[in-house]
Order: sequence, then structure tokens, then C-alpha cells
Amino acid sequence: PPLPDLQLYLGGGAVSDALRATLARKVTPRVGIVYGSSELGLVAIADAQTFARHPRCAGRLVPWALAEAVDAQGKALPPGTRGELRFQFLGRFDGYLGDPQTTARHLRDGWYYPGDLGRVERDGLLYVDGRVNELVNVGGDKFLASSVEQALETHPDVVEAGVVAADLPTGGRVLLAVVVSRGAFDEAAILEHVRPRLGRRTPARVFRADALPRNEMGKLVRARLAQGLSNALGGRAG
Repeated sequence: PPLPDLQLYLGGGAVSDALRATLARKVTPRVGIVYGSSELGLVAIADAQTFARHPRCAGRLVPWALAEAVDAQGKALPPGTRGELRFQFLGRFDGYLGDPQTTARHLRDGWYYPGDLGRVERDGLLYVDGRVNELVNVGGDKFLASSVEQALETHPDVVEAGVVAADLPTGGRVLLAVVVSRGAFDEAAILEHVRPRLGRRTPARVFRADALPRNEMGKLVRARLAQGLSNALGGRAG
């Protein structure tokens, strides 16, 4: 790589193995990760050595932050148990200007709820699995759409993937995927590749696109992806 001594920190979302490998080859092998937000500031950080040992983590909690995962009733869960994440930290904001509803949703009982699902280990490592609004329900099975996207992205021809649940005009609810592929697009091969890993969570269909809709931060805009599929299928996706 051209900058072997550079320490590069990533943030804003999960880091795929393919991205890590590309950065190590083209930029620097010293890749770390950070987690935080405008409201929280920096909450967790992992240097290259820690991130290499724990490639799915979002960093180790900084000394001035406290984090918990809670259940649907807001009860703190044991370390290592996945739930909705909440944080306390030195310095805080009072709320969102002119938006009391959003303030009430994210600030509760002295805790800040960013809307992320994850877990906190006893050693302070933070794992962020996805957004609360990424949970999909297909046939009574609730799971994160991002877990299906990660499985799809293990296929050598898939650059990136987006997944939504769709209500079909004929009834029923199915999982649909859109991928950006390199080379020829083979839907059957992609489904065959992920079915042993996903089982009943395997998408019913996979479609190809030149690009996925993303915002200025590079995050997938799932609502726009769902709308595009709805228009194409004549149903309702979400």
C-alpha cells in the first residue's frame, strides 16, 4: 500500500471484509474504527490492532461514556446481550430545536437513544448490529435487513446490497434484494450462494441496479430503495 504508516479510522456504519481488504491493499493496512454522532460526540474507538482482533466491533467505549443495551421495556440487559443501545456521556445537548417529539423519542430518563441495536461486552467493546428501523418482519421472523445484506456481499460478484420487505399485490410478504454487481449478473447463483447461510431469510428475488440510493453520509436510504421496488412490482415495500 502507498501509505503503510497512515492510521485510518472509519465510522458511520459497519465495515465489510471486502472494504477492509481493499483499503489494506490500496491505502494502508492500519485501519481502525470509531463510533459516535453529532449528539454524542466520540463514544467508542478501536485502533488497528484491536479492530483486527475484533473486526465486527464499533470500538471500545471511551472513559467518559456509559453504554447499555435495553429490552423493549427499557430494562438494562446483561453484558453481551443484544438490545437497543442507550448512552450517557460528559456534556449533553438539551434537545432538537423546535422538535419536542424527536427530543422526547431520543432523550429519556437521562439517557440518549440513537436508534441503534447492539451489545456491550464486559471489556467495554461496543458492537452495533444495525438500526432499530432496519428490523423487518417476514412470516413472523424478525431480523435485521443488514444481516441479509452482509450475506449477499460475501458473493464474489456482489459489490453492495440493499434489502427490504415487500407486501405483494397478491398477498403475503417477501424479502427482496437489490445488488450492485461486477461483471455478469446471475440471480440464481447469488441465491444459491446465500441460501445455506440464510435459510428461510433468503430473499425471494434479487434485482440488479447500477447504484444504491445513499445520503450525503454514504448511508443506504432504505425508504428510497423500497419505493423503487414498489414502483417496479406494483406492491408496497418497506
